[in-house]
Amino acid sequence: MTAMPIPGFPVEIILTLKPHQLDFPLDWTPENARDALHTLAQLEEKIWLLYGDDIIEMERRDRVYVSSAVSTADDSSGDDIPF
Repeated sequence: MTAMPIPGFPVEIILTLKPHQLDFPLDWTPENARDALHTLAQLEEKIWLLYGDDIIEMERRDRVYVSSAVSTADDSSGDDIPF
């Protein structure tokens, strides 16, 4: 993988992080948009390098929990109405 150029401005100018929401400026140039994509690609790469195994394990545990909860619900008899 080739090294991506670092944008010519801080990431705070590219986007403002809020919980579960990203606000993007509407006055970008195509070069600003390209730099933002490069920054996001670098962020994704770093996250996966640092936390990839933990994320995969967390997703696996969540999947096992959901599938066991569904199979437990399927095993209950129709005669036992929970209300």
